[in-house]
Amino acid sequence: VWSGVSEAIGAFLAGSLMAETRHKGRIESLFAPLQGVFAALFFLSFGLSVKAAALAEVWLAATLLALIAIPTKLLTGWVAGGADGLGRRARLSLGLTLVPRGEFSILIAGVAATAGFDRAPALITLFVLILAVVGTIGIQYAPRLARWGSRAPKPNVISSPP
Repeated sequence: VWSGVSEAIGAFLAGSLMAETRHKGRIESLFAPLQGVFAALFFLSFGLSVKAAALAEVWLAATLLALIAIPTKLLTGWVAGGADGLGRRARLSLGLTLVPRGEFSILIAGVAATAGFDRAPALITLFVLILAVVGTIGIQYAPRLARWGSRAPKPNVISSPP
């Protein structure tokens, strides 16, 4: 804190430095049982930092970000799946599983909030919530969407008059 760096940045830097030591394996085994607890505490503290009224102020920006992120994530899954030789259904399903992922955005918002961007936590929270809802619904209906998206067009059959 005396350096002006937030505790989160300090912890990240300490972890990065420890990852390069010969003690990395021991450190990982010591902290592994606590990883879930620390993650839950992080998200709890982040949630406490977001004011509900601020969500109303950033809904348009969060929605626009989501409208950009969703097709981008779908395209990423489609391209990555294609590079791995997956079929159309599997590629679409892969893209749909990427949509609700946004945990790292919350970490970035926490860092942005410490840097003085007061609306960042509300914006990212609403953005992640939108992605979580749309992504969960997308994953639930992935088989149906994949069947719909991979249907071959029916040929036009012109019958001759008798």
